[in-house]
Amino acid sequence: MDRICENPVTGRKLALAEDGDLCICEDTMWKRLGFNERFANEFPHCTFQDILYANDDFYAAGITDEAQAVLYSSFTGEHWYSVNLTEQHYWEEKGLLPNGGAVRIFFEPCMNQILLVCSGGDVVLVPECLKCVKILHLTDRKVIDADYENHRMTLTYTGGEMESFSLASADRIRVSLSYVKKALSMGGELIDVRPRDRRLLEGPIPCTAAVDPEELDDYLQNKDKDTRLFFICSFGTVADQATWHAYYMGFKNARSVGGWHKGTHAD
Repeated sequence: MDRICENPVTGRKLALAEDGDLCICEDTMWKRLGFNERFANEFPHCTFQDILYANDDFYAAGITDEAQAVLYSSFTGEHWYSVNLTEQHYWEEKGLLPNGGAVRIFFEPCMNQILLVCSGGDVVLVPECLKCVKILHLTDRKVIDADYENHRMTLTYTGGEMESFSLASADRIRVSLSYVKKALSMGGELIDVRPRDRRLLEGPIPCTAAVDPEELDDYLQNKDKDTRLFFICSFGTVADQATWHAYYMGFKNARSVGGWHKGTHAD
C-alpha cells in the first residue's frame, strides 16, 4: 500500500493500493474497496493517486480514463460522494474544469480548504462553500508530484525539475451570499467595508454593519475571536483585504463575499 491516512477519533484507516484502488482497515484487517466496481453506475472509472483525512472526512483524488481529475469524500471510507471541481463564472455556461488528472491532495488549515494539484499545472482550491471552487493555473509544464508547506506549493516536473510558488495571496477566502445567509442565522455578521463615499453613491447593502476600512480595527476590537465575519464591498478587493486583516487579528472564521456588483462573484 502506497499511503495510509487515519481518523484519529474512530481509528478507521484508509489506504491507497499500488494499483490505484482504495483499501479500508476494519478490526486490524485490511480489505479492498473495489471502488470502480462498487460505484460503476455512479462515478466514472478512475485510478486514485492520493488520499487524505481532514475535517472529519476521508478524501480520495484520482484520474479518470479521460485524464480528468476527480475528488471524492467519505465519512467512513465505505460510501463516497463526488466533490465539485468546477469553477463557475457568469460568462462560462458550463464552468471551468482543471487541466489534467489528480497528482496530490493537501489540506490548508489556515483557510480550512482542500488543495488538489493536477498534472496540467492547475491547483484546485476547494473551500467550505463548495460553490466557490477556485482554479489556479501555475504552470504549462506537466506536473508529476507536489509538496505544500507554509503557503508555498512546490511542483515537480517530468525530468525532476522543481519549482516553488507562493499561494499566500491566492487562498480562496470567498464564499457565496447563499452560504452567508445560513451563517448569519447562527450569529454571523455581514460587514459592508465600502468607503463612505461609495456607500452614498451606490446605496445601502443589507448587512449587519457598514464600517469604513480605516475604522475596522475599532469595530473588531472587542468582538469574540470565534465570531463568523463576512466582508463585502463594491468589487471584492476591499472585502478580500479586510478578510485577511481580520484573519491576522485572530478571527479565523473571517471570509470574503467579494463584490456586491453582478458578475464579481458566483452565488
